[in-house]
Amino acid sequence: MAIELVVPKVGESITEVQIVEWLKKEGDRVERDGNLAVIETDKATVELPAPVAGVLSKILKTKGSVAKVGEVIGYIEEGAVGAPPETVAAPATASKTESGTTGSAMNFGPETGKISVIKKEEGTKDAGSAFPKPEVKSKPEAKSSLTPPAPPAPAANAASSTVMPAAARALAESGMNAADVQATGPGNRLLKEDVLKAVDSKANAPIAQAATPAPASVAGSRNEEAVPMSMLRRKVAERLVQAQQTAALLTTFNEVDMTEMMELRKRHQDAFVKKYGIKLGFMSFFVK
Repeated sequence: MAIELVVPKVGESITEVQIVEWLKKEGDRVERDGNLAVIETDKATVELPAPVAGVLSKILKTKGSVAKVGEVIGYIEEGAVGAPPETVAAPATASKTESGTTGSAMNFGPETGKISVIKKEEGTKDAGSAFPKPEVKSKPEAKSSLTPPAPPAPAANAASSTVMPAAARALAESGMNAADVQATGPGNRLLKEDVLKAVDSKANAPIAQAATPAPASVAGSRNEEAVPMSMLRRKVAERLVQAQQTAALLTTFNEVDMTEMMELRKRHQDAFVKKYGIKLGFMSFFVK
């Protein structure tokens, strides 16, 4: 049974919404109260839940479309399920022989006290070939090369050394890693002196390679793309234009001769600092 997806009423003054994004595709399984789509009004952005569980069978309004409140934007097939998972065929347990038949042999394990049945191909010459053969280890071949094996790579210095607090601060200030500094302290501790020594050696080391030249700037104007505004942005822009057209936008300037006030401040500055410990500012005069 197909259930209609209707745009809900999200406000008294809202008559239309915009489909921002579909969270499900056609044919996807949806659960009851699971989010299907994101819709936007001129006041807020809300999510549209599924009224029933089923499969989203059809989408009528695509992303970016505008729909009226109460309009049908899609259908859900109630109770439908998705495609069942692919079944994997079970592997054959018996192997075919030249004649197309198989045989079996019984084996008694003294250590377990159980009898096991072992498959055996008919027509074989050796009857004992049906039983598992012990694994024979081959002798190691003589080394054809006299090159010694490569030694294992040493572990990182940061993993085996203990970074002292002063060294950690020095590493943070210099921007270096603990793995790049050789620890010389007792117990393989990384000291501040080790970090300073590494910083000095790095600053005095010659530049190994020339700096990579910066890519040349691409000539021409920047690419521009016109993107339609959302309903919320359109409403905000409309209100801003309306406020600019209706509100009185004025700027007033008041000029004051501060000569006498500056002389008064200069005359009482020393006594004010001596009494209160701070300088005398102009704000006190303004408040007065």
